[in-house]
Amino acid sequence: MEVGSTVLDHHAIRRLAELSADRDDFLVSIIEPDDGTVLWVSEPGLRALVGREPQEVIGKPSHTLVARGDVEYWRSTRAEAASGETVVAVREYERPDGRRIRLASTIWRADGNRGPIISLTTRDPSERRR
Repeated sequence: MEVGSTVLDHHAIRRLAELSADRDDFLVSIIEPDDGTVLWVSEPGLRALVGREPQEVIGKPSHTLVARGDVEYWRSTRAEAASGETVVAVREYERPDGRRIRLASTIWRADGNRGPIISLTTRDPSERRR
């Protein structure tokens, strides 16, 4: 799979992309580890969970959709994942209508310290009960 100038040929990334192709209950994001640029997102999840289109986030900083109060938290979380840690984070995203939604993500780096960052995002459990 080619995404921008980065070739994402890792089996796990291909598999996540395939599994998320028609799923709107979770969002998969592939993020460049050094500068945090979004390389790829699963379109159905992005539209359903965050109310955005891929062209609004691909090629932009990964904190673009994160609510202002959570931007620094997201940057530090992304840095932890870039160092090879698997991180679980709950943060707010801002939808186009201004409404905020809490989402939970598991974030890790493919191939330990060599691959891109993968973020698998779902609704925060407390949001699901509402």
